[in-house]
Amino acid sequence: MILYTCIIAEGDELCTDAFPHQELCDGAILQFEGAMTTNPDDEDEQIINIVHYNRLVSTGFNKKQLKSYIKAFMRKVKETLEGEGRNDEVADFMAKAPAAAKFILGKASDLEFYTGESMNEEGSIVFSEWKENEAGETVPFFYIFKHGVRQQRC
Repeated sequence: MILYTCIIAEGDELCTDAFPHQELCDGAILQFEGAMTTNPDDEDEQIINIVHYNRLVSTGFNKKQLKSYIKAFMRKVKETLEGEGRNDEVADFMAKAPAAAKFILGKASDLEFYTGESMNEEGSIVFSEWKENEAGETVPFFYIFKHGVRQQRC
């Protein structure tokens, strides 16, 4: 299993490849399909599996705040990648970041926002929207900037 953790808010687990997923925007965004399920700790409560199992915390943005966040986050990701000597990834990130930002900003009014467990405001935000999956069910889909996460094998 691959665990996706934030490269800025070290230790924040954002998702795993145990959920159906694919890459979007030429590999700049990871999309995960979530589902409503019964809370294993309280059978009377329905939860969103990805939010519950990764301990995501709901937060909010208006479009202006979202633009500002994305700009600052992209800068922080670039600095982090450069600081780690991952120059090949910096070039890839810089080439793909504008399309990824446009994708997220284009959905801004339909998105819900989550931080990792640490609630680090500079860290990765997990974006979510409700839409139909291939089976015709309306479920939450989650989006993460791929360059803003580490992939760790568990």
